[in-house]
Amino acid sequence: PPQPSHRSLGPVLARVQRGLALLWAGRRNVVDTVLLAALAREFHVDATEHDHASIPADWNEGIVRGVKGSPHFFCGDRDEFCPSLSMHRDGAGQLDIAPNPGRLSKFLQSCWS
Repeated sequence: PPQPSHRSLGPVLARVQRGLALLWAGRRNVVDTVLLAALAREFHVDATEHDHASIPADWNEGIVRGVKGSPHFFCGDRDEFCPSLSMHRDGAGQLDIAPNPGRLSKFLQSCWS
């Protein structure tokens, strides 16, 4: 299969970043239908009533698949939780979180190999 370039992943990553910014920085309810409609217009996506109705089924599928939080990505038999961050506990048990931009790129590249 063809390998994605950073350019081809740009629109996808922009949407993910926009959603995360609204959720975490903006503290917006990302399942609010008014907000979802505005995002759909912003990214030129046609959202239907079926899309809104599928949310509970998607939630339940996430539970079955072992989603640890958001974002959690799945690709074939591979999955990654927060693939753009490195997370571990330090010696004192404190959670250490640091950006790791190469981790997401590596995971996405593995999806196409």
